[in-house]
Amino acid sequence: MTVTDTPPIAADPTVETPVLPASPLVRIANVITTGEHKILGRMYILSSLGFALFTLVIGVLVGLEQTDMGGVDIVGGNEAYLQLFFLWRTGLVFLVVVPLFLGLATSIVPLQVGAPSIAFPRAAAAAFWGWLLGGGLYIGATMADGGFNAGGDSDAIELTILAMGMMIASLLLATVCVMTTVIAQRTEGMSLLRVPMFSWSMLAAGAVWLVSFPVLLAVLALSWADLRGDVVVFFETGSGAPGSLRYLAWAFDYPQVFVYAVPLLGILAEMVPVTAARRQAMRSVMMAAIAAFAFLSFGAYAQPVYNARVAQQPVFVVQNLLLLLPLLVLLGGWAFTLVSGKPKASVSVGVAGGGLLMLLAGGGVATLRVFGRLVGGLRELGDWSWVDDISDPFDDLVDTAAVAAEFRYVVLAGLIGAVAGVYFWAPKLFGRRLSPALGGLAGLALVGGTVLASLSEMVNGFLDEPDIATDVAVDSGVEILNWVATAGLAVVALGVLTVLGDLALAIRRDSSDLDDNPVGGHTLEWATTSPPPHNNFAAPIAVTSAEPLLDEEGEV
Repeated sequence: MTVTDTPPIAADPTVETPVLPASPLVRIANVITTGEHKILGRMYILSSLGFALFTLVIGVLVGLEQTDMGGVDIVGGNEAYLQLFFLWRTGLVFLVVVPLFLGLATSIVPLQVGAPSIAFPRAAAAAFWGWLLGGGLYIGATMADGGFNAGGDSDAIELTILAMGMMIASLLLATVCVMTTVIAQRTEGMSLLRVPMFSWSMLAAGAVWLVSFPVLLAVLALSWADLRGDVVVFFETGSGAPGSLRYLAWAFDYPQVFVYAVPLLGILAEMVPVTAARRQAMRSVMMAAIAAFAFLSFGAYAQPVYNARVAQQPVFVVQNLLLLLPLLVLLGGWAFTLVSGKPKASVSVGVAGGGLLMLLAGGGVATLRVFGRLVGGLRELGDWSWVDDISDPFDDLVDTAAVAAEFRYVVLAGLIGAVAGVYFWAPKLFGRRLSPALGGLAGLALVGGTVLASLSEMVNGFLDEPDIATDVAVDSGVEILNWVATAGLAVVALGVLTVLGDLALAIRRDSSDLDDNPVGGHTLEWATTSPPPHNNFAAPIAVTSAEPLLDEEGEV
């Protein structure tokens, strides 16, 4: 410093420096650039619920078209119907259920395993924004005469393929972040066998997503190559657009469809011991059952367009028959835990239990659809032609509305389970408790609507209505049941709207007296404040069991 420089003036420690509030633009920039896992999780949840409302409205429009309306054209012809049909089916999986579970996992899994943040926080942020942008492009491209059926605008179809690939790649990246958190960022003393059940279910589901979603990306790449005129072996169409509906159908049919609902089992496995106020009975068996259900849900190999006889092969038939076994094991374990504990009423458990019943119903539909193949296999043992009278009615279900029934039961079960998780973890997600009355009302609407929307389609399957119905027989009972199914989807949409309304009302509720552990939870997310601080915990926490909070209380 030269002699002409003015010496710095020391700050007066007795004078407080005012902290100016951030401007709206700064707050928006902070949200857009954040890698904070709790904020990312909230954005996933709110965006997915918004997409759920939109997707269910599309489902209602598709249902109205299937009712025939006395010849009135609701959506603009068969081409528009097919575009909206596939938007409804793909959107319910990749715009709603999978990202909703990932949003819960992004917020809750780091808390459950005692980590200060999610693994690769910038990658997690990129995954969210990539999914959100891809989802918006996917909807816009489909509405602009795109989609995956032949006859649309080729540029819009190309954008549809790009957007769906962008969504799936982003969800894969988010899955890697969640799985890495569970594997590499567990706190001291937490082995994989001590990982909380929801984190375990995300690890099991994520493993199957990581090996099946890339296959879907490969199919999209082939669709794009066909659209560009580079490949004619895989897709034969006369209009220059990829006839990809049947090439993508495996991702929304059994057994693959069940993998989207695996985290429901982890959510229910977190709630039941808390409701029973005791440790989970046979915990290692329950973890094995969740992993087995995820393993049995892998269906990327079951693509009839490449192997027309895959549905008749013993591996496929046995795999789908075994899907119910892990669910029954889990049901028995939870029943024993509740009976041997001191259960108390819980809206979250009731809603999640309704989701489990829907999942069991979906498994029952899968069993019926392969039962004919199982019985028909007796023909190979000799002259057992009499089995045709038993197997034929079930064989006829294969490509009927029973496909829609199974899809709706299973995927909407995932939506119901995710909503139950939002209510259960609301103090950690939003720093607020949601209304039990509104939660119960939403749960009734979601479960009741799912029953109406799915059971009607199952009956239509026995009435030989095709899965993708472009011509409805008005004089049969099919149209009436389609009205019932459409009304069911509308009720489900009302349930989602109730959840969004409850979240909006929760912002105005006073949270000053909110406890750190208002539900009596057993795992580490309940050992920190509600909402959690920036780094989740004031100091690292070592655990000695799968229920560390019960250890502190001296519970056996």
